[in-house]
Amino acid sequence: MRIGRNLWRARLRQLGPEGLADRSRRPRRVRQPTWSGELVQVVRELRERYPRWGKDKLAVLLRRAGWAVSTSAVSTSMVGRILTWLKARGLLREPPLPAIATRRRRRQRPYAARKPRQALDGATPAEY
Repeated sequence: MRIGRNLWRARLRQLGPEGLADRSRRPRRVRQPTWSGELVQVVRELRERYPRWGKDKLAVLLRRAGWAVSTSAVSTSMVGRILTWLKARGLLREPPLPAIATRRRRRQRPYAARKPRQALDGATPAEY
């Protein structure tokens, strides 16, 4: 790992030669969830009831139902994090995607039919 010039000098002054060794890149703090178990259960029930709905629509339903965290309403991003959390633990089943049609045949356009080449030989543009 490369260390910037000023950083390695400061580390050398403070910690000596041991300060130049590589350090862990793991975050010092990990964000703790701010939602309750009840909210997770309600989001799960709503998603099972409306499997195609995403975080935006579910957040609107939660706000209408009166769910609030401290003084602010439940945010859309919080609902998204809860859905991701549920999916990661296998507690949420995703609905199957609709089958994709194989190859569609292009419909012939009757107004765009080409004239035979013989009809164009020797003709002026006004005669086409």
